[in-house]
Amino acid sequence: DGQAMYTNFRPHAQKAVKKLRNKVELVLWTAGTQDYAERAMEKFQDQTPVFDHSIYRDSRWWGSGHLYRKDLRRLGRSMDHTLII
Repeated sequence: DGQAMYTNFRPHAQKAVKKLRNKVELVLWTAGTQDYAERAMEKFQDQTPVFDHSIYRDSRWWGSGHLYRKDLRRLGRSMDHTLII
């Protein structure tokens, strides 16, 4: 769409994610829109895909009163095996 996207990744994030890639399931979770999530994944991944899924802002994640929350239970994964980086 031609809009500029400004993204700053945390130091060493790309290196850490690439090392984890074949050991765990990786999900990109952003408060941005689907378009933003897709563009961020493209920028983050360079040539090799590293994320298994992405979760972005849409009606499934909005609560009443325009409150936005990330409910990790919606991932359908055991919270005993979930790590947020």
